[in-house]
This record gives sequence, structure tokens and C-alpha cells, in this order.
Amino acid sequence: MQRNFSVEVKAMSKLGRNESCPCGSGKKYKKCCLLTELDSQTHSFTAVKLREIDNKVSPKIFMYFCDTFDKEEVEEAIEEFYCDYDFDDIASDSIDPEHVFSCIVAPWISFHYIPYDDNEEDETPAQRFYKKYGRNFTPMEKRYFNAANKSQYSLYQVKQTTQNHTVRLQDLLRNSEVIIYDRAGAESLSIGSILYAKIITLDGNSIMIGHYPMGLPAACAANILEMRDHYLGNDPQAITDELLFEYDMEIRDFFFGSMEKGLNPTMPKLQNTDGEDYIDVSLYYTMSSSAQIIIKQLSVLNYEVTEDDLLNDAILNEKGEVTELEFPWIVKGNKKHKAWDNTIYAHIKIDGDKLIINVNSLERAEKAKDKIIELLDDMVTFEKEAKQSIEDSLGKAQSNSSEKDRISSIIDPKEHPELQAMLEDMMKNHWESWLDEQIPALDNKTPRESAKSASGKEKLETLFAQFQESNQRIDQGSISQPKVDIAYLRRELNMHE
Repeated sequence: MQRNFSVEVKAMSKLGRNESCPCGSGKKYKKCCLLTELDSQTHSFTAVKLREIDNKVSPKIFMYFCDTFDKEEVEEAIEEFYCDYDFDDIASDSIDPEHVFSCIVAPWISFHYIPYDDNEEDETPAQRFYKKYGRNFTPMEKRYFNAANKSQYSLYQVKQTTQNHTVRLQDLLRNSEVIIYDRAGAESLSIGSILYAKIITLDGNSIMIGHYPMGLPAACAANILEMRDHYLGNDPQAITDELLFEYDMEIRDFFFGSMEKGLNPTMPKLQNTDGEDYIDVSLYYTMSSSAQIIIKQLSVLNYEVTEDDLLNDAILNEKGEVTELEFPWIVKGNKKHKAWDNTIYAHIKIDGDKLIINVNSLERAEKAKDKIIELLDDMVTFEKEAKQSIEDSLGKAQSNSSEKDRISSIIDPKEHPELQAMLEDMMKNHWESWLDEQIPALDNKTPRESAKSASGKEKLETLFAQFQESNQRIDQGSISQPKVDIAYLRRELNMHE
């Protein structure tokens, strides 16, 4: 086996041992990166042997449990694992129940379930199995068992995957990092996702021996920290394996509850940038004065243009009279986004002798009515008010999705350099302002304030992971928007990785 390992390393190395290292260090290859490659290969080799032991021993423990106890006890163990959640509510259609059982349910029962019998020592199936058959274990199998029996499930966030089948994970509960060697995981795990997993470490080599095949999105990290502080305390260094074992049910309940919410989301409560509940409202008026007079009076609602600018955009009839015109009602600044110069408060449309005002909240509708009375008085007559809920709006948007896709392709920022530059400049201003804004996920502190404390940095890291997950989706083409310059934010906050 050692001979094959050496051949594998040699085959991977295209450089001579005495040649200059390609990393630019100035050292010989054998004194620099070759050592790292050899170390990585050694770890991979050891991790593979550790995985082989797990594949051999873990199923035997679970079968021992099934043979020792009746069907009712096995069903009780499964129900306890799922915390009374229905499997269909916490698994997507693409998840194979048998795969879930082998990945997480069986390992959890083997090492964490306490059967309801007369055993006074409250031992797990694994501990009972070892008492009966441990004398037949090899030294390495005994070490594996001790490590597996001691380690506890935690919530880990994927920080990095590499080509040499390693995955860097952040233990969100204990605020520590671990690198696992997992050939399948390094290829399938997405950056930022959060796993419920059990990890064992021997001689500096770590592998997962139980994890739920689906992960939570990075956005859940902030809630995980709140859950941790509530149950385990806000000092990650004080969280022991014993404490994780004691609160394992609460951790699982949180994980499955978050999974259920993600797979069965409720309609979000949408609000406009004034913090008002979102609802489309259209106000209809009949004009008794000419459109030109109406436009002159309403031109004050858009400080960016003049009355002449509006008339230049109007559609005229053969007599030179305005028959159609649309323009936005714009106010300076924005309550929610301090970096924005203005806010589109409403949309104004003139169609023949009709004046139509479109707003996105009931509050704005009332203010629009008052403003129309103030500016136009008896020049218009109110006809009706039409409301459309967000559910109706989304349904209409879905039916027009093909048209939306066509429009999106027409105005793709990548094909319009000026628009792309504007978007990049807007994003730059947004993130510069973000550094000094109060962020709810940071306990309403600014990022600069949060970067001054350990707990604040921890919360910032969860946001960075969320940004990284979003950037990855942008790279994959899943979403279309400017990427977050995480490196810039880290430099500004003096939080270099």
C-alpha cells in the first residue's frame, strides 16, 4: 500500500524535486509545496482508512441495537431523532429516505440514543456494543470508537472546499474551525451552507461520520448564534461535548424547524422603503382642465425635471394637445437606504382626460390624495380607488414571466457599459454606507462597531458567509446582480482572513 501511495504522489508531481517551486517562494520544490502535497496525501490516506473503519463498525452497532430491542423501541428512537417532525416536511423531493437514514439517523441512534430499559448507566447502543464485543476490536478500531463515542453533533458552516478533497468547516456553536477529508463532500457541499453533523478526529485527521444530507442556507447563521446563546451560553470556549450532548435535542429541533420553514415558506410580509406594508393602490381622477395645466401643476413632484422636459416626453394629438404622459413622483433621500439620493414615491399617468396615481402602500395613497387636492383642487374629480394585494400582484407577475424575461434580456447590464458602471457605482456607495449603518443581524450595531468585539466579529462572519454564498450563486448564474466585494469589507473592518 505504501508503494502505491508513493507512486500516486510521484505521478501527481510534474516538477522535479530540485526545481524552483512554482509558488514563487524561491525555494526548491522539495522544500516547499511538495511537502504540503505529501502532507495532504498522507492525511487523505489516513482519512480513507478511518472511513473504512467507520463503514465497518457503525453498521454493526446499529444492527446490534435492532437485534437487541423490539420494533417499538426502534420506532421510538427514530421518532426521538426527528423531534416529532414529519420527514416529508423536512426533506425535498430529491432526498432519498434510505440515504438520509444511513447518513444520519442510524449513526445518531447508535451513538446518542438512550434506550428506555432498565439499564442504570443510561448507555447508548454503541457503549453496550463495545462492552460486549470491544475485546475483538483492533487498536485502531478502539481509538475510532472512543473518538466517535465522545464527539457530539454540532452545526457547521462550509467555508471552503479544495481540489484535494478537503472541506474547511466553521463550528458555529463553538466558534472553531476544522478541516475534514471527504471526497464526496468536497465536490457536493456548497459554500455557506450549514450542516448538522458529527465529526471525529484522530491524529489530526477529521471525517464526518453522520450528517443530514441537506444543509441550511447561510442566512440561518445569525439565528443559530441566538439559539446558542439562549441554550449554551454566549462563551463558545465554554461549550463542552457534555453540554452539546445535553442540548442535542434542542439543537436538532432548531435545525429541523429551520429546514421546515425553508422548504415550506410562508408569504413574507413585504414593506416599502418607508416601512409601510406593501399593497398596490391606484387612484383614478377625471380632469376638468387641460392636460398641459395639470402637468404644470404636477411638475413640482419631480425635482429632477422641468415642465418642458415632461412635455417633451408627452404624446400629442393632431391639435398639439397632450393625450398621454407618464412620469415618476420623486422625493429626495430614502428612509431605509441612506446612500440613495432619492425615492420614487409614486407613478403618475395621464391618459386622455384621466389622471391615474399608482402607489405601493395605503399610507402613500392617503398622502397622494392630499397632495392632489393641494395642487389641483377643483381641476380634477376623484372617481375611485383600486387596491391589489401582494398575492394578486405576484400571480400577475408570474403570468407575465415570459415578457419579464424578454425585457430582462433586453436590458442586461452586461450589454450596456454605462448601465453596468452605474450599477457598480451604486453598489460601491451602498457598501461604503453599509459599514456605518445599524444592522439588525448585528444587534442594531454598525459593522464598524461590531468589528471591535469578539461577539461582533462572530456575527459579521455569518454575514460574510451569507455574502459568499450569494456570490457563488452569481458565479453559477443562479442569480443576476453585482457581487459583494467581501475583501473590501474585510479590509475596512480590519478583519483579514
